[in-house]
Formats: sequence, structure tokens, C-alpha cells
Amino acid sequence: MNVSIAPVRIARLLIARFLTARVLTARGTLVPPALATTLAFAAVLFTGCSAQEEAPDATPTPAASGVEADATDGASDPASDGATDRANASAPDPGSEAADEPEPEPEPEPVPEPFRIDRVAVVGASASAGFGLGKEVDGGASLADLLERAAPEAFGEVLDLADQFFFQNPDRSLERALVSVRTFDPDLIVGVDVQFWFGYGAKSMDLRVRHLRQCLTALEGVAEELDARVLVGDFPDVRDASFLFMPPAYEPDDATLAELNAVVRAWCEEHARFDLVPMGGFVDHLKAGEPIELRGRSFDTSDQAVWLQQDRLHPTLFGTAALALLALDVLERETGLVGSNATLEVEWEPTAVADALRTPAAVGAGD
Repeated sequence: MNVSIAPVRIARLLIARFLTARVLTARGTLVPPALATTLAFAAVLFTGCSAQEEAPDATPTPAASGVEADATDGASDPASDGATDRANASAPDPGSEAADEPEPEPEPEPVPEPFRIDRVAVVGASASAGFGLGKEVDGGASLADLLERAAPEAFGEVLDLADQFFFQNPDRSLERALVSVRTFDPDLIVGVDVQFWFGYGAKSMDLRVRHLRQCLTALEGVAEELDARVLVGDFPDVRDASFLFMPPAYEPDDATLAELNAVVRAWCEEHARFDLVPMGGFVDHLKAGEPIELRGRSFDTSDQAVWLQQDRLHPTLFGTAALALLALDVLERETGLVGSNATLEVEWEPTAVADALRTPAAVGAGD
């Protein structure tokens, strides 16, 4: 109930003053003047307390009281300080909140992007041409077929230019192959045995190294012209092969064989477009019965019939599959794919690659 206190206060003040005056002026009164003064003072106090009791409880705001708040006043209100302390005490600890929050999930590793080569040309001699593989595959098979089976998503089109009769005239065979290579315009030239008959064959020791350099120079010219990469092999020691395929006149001596390998290996080191497929070491391990390492796996070579045909010169289907994977392993490493976000999609198991082509009745016959 809102009642103005001014009239009540004034009325009581007047009454107090009236009583005081009566007491002081009354004749014959028994109240001493000092007591009269005390009563008057008590009346005034009573009047003030009554006025405060009837005043509203709300404290006027600065705007209502006509006094502006001093924003720079450093004094703090104890009541407000207590409220602040209670608010701070009830507020959650930021550190505890962070501890309660779940740890962010690690970002997923980037998915490797498939590495694809649009056009591949295979040039070379009888090993690349799949000599003798008709016994294991209906219609025969070649290195180009096994490359496609091992990496079906890695290559667009693969052109097989390998020649079983390359040995008869290596210069002419290479020339014909390179004419077709220019027309095809590949991104990659695979020649794991293209160099072989330039070092072996019916010729003097002096001509072997010279003919090898001519072969490498011809390949380099086409690679530069087409902006292509070249995989080329080195020389295995197959001088113990069947006399029918490797008569003594075809064989380089020890010094010449070592020089041939030194030349082709140095060529690959000095020419950025060339990468060396270690065909020599591959065959040497087979001949010695030493395990072959491929993609971190070790393969037993104690049974050479699994890897080499009876002529001890040409690989079996399984051996050709391993040779294809050896070339793909070099390609992946030398093109900088290892450790990058790109990869060759390859079936790295030689048995699986060979069996994908092997005639069903012969599956497992060479394993």
C-alpha cells in the first residue's frame, strides 16, 4: 500500500512540539524542565522512526534519486562482492571442462591416389616375348600380358613389341620396334632384355660393348623425342644355357661381361630417363639357388624348374611373372611413388599373377 509519509510525519512533529511547549509552560507542573526536554526529544525520535518504517523497502536507483553513478569509484559494495564470490565459486573450472571434453578424433590418413600410365610399350627379345610359355598358357603369354595382369588399373594401353627372333638381327629388330614406338607415343618403354643380344651373340668381344652403346643411344633418342621413361635390364650370366641356344661363339668372356654390366649400369645412373631392372642379379640368384627378395618377401629358388625352363635361358610363366613384378617394383621406387600419396595398384604375389593366365589344367603345375 503506497501512502505518502510527509503528512503523517508533519502531524507527529507538530504534536511533539505542542506537548513540549505545554510541559514547559504549565504552571505548577511537577515535571522538571530537563525531563520535559527529554520527552520532547523522544517524541522527535519516535516521529523519525515512524517515518522510516513507513518508507518503501526498495533502494532508489541513481536515476530515481537524482544522483549519477560514479563509474570511476573504486569502492566496492560488500553485498555485490559476496555475490561475485558465490558466482565464481559455482562457475565450472575451465580446466575441468577441458579435461571432461572428449579428445578430438585423429584426422584420417589420406587415401593414396592410384598412379596410372596411359601407354606402355614393351620392347625386347625372347624372354619378353614369352618364349616357351605356350606349354603353360593356351595361346601363349608375354611379359606385356603379365604386366597387365599384375597391374590392371595402373596402365591404360600396353603395346607388345617383343620379338622371339630378335637374336637373328638385333639392330634391325630394334629399329623396327622403335618405329612402332614412335607411332604409339608411349609414356613408358619396358625393355628388360632389349639389350641382351647386343652383348651376347655371334660377334667379337670388341663389338659387344660398342653395339650395346648403340642400342642405348637409340633408346635415348626415342625417349627424349617422346618424353618417355625407359626400364632396361642388365646382363645375366647364362653361359651355362643349352648349347642349342647359347653356343660358345655367342658368349662374352668374363671381362667383357663385367664391362657390359658396368656400361649399362652407369648409363642408367647418368641418364635421368633410364632406370635399371636388375635382371642379372635376378637370374644369378636363380642359378645359385639363393632366395629372391621381392617387396620384402623372400622366395625360395631351390627348385630351379619353377623359375627357369629346361633350356636354362628362358623363364617359366612363374619366372616371367616375377620378372614383371621386379620391373614394377623398380618403376614404383624410381618414379618417387614410395612415401608419396600415390601408389601403383599391383598384385605383388607372383603365383597369383601367373595363375591368372595359366591354363586351368596346368594351374599349380609349376608351383
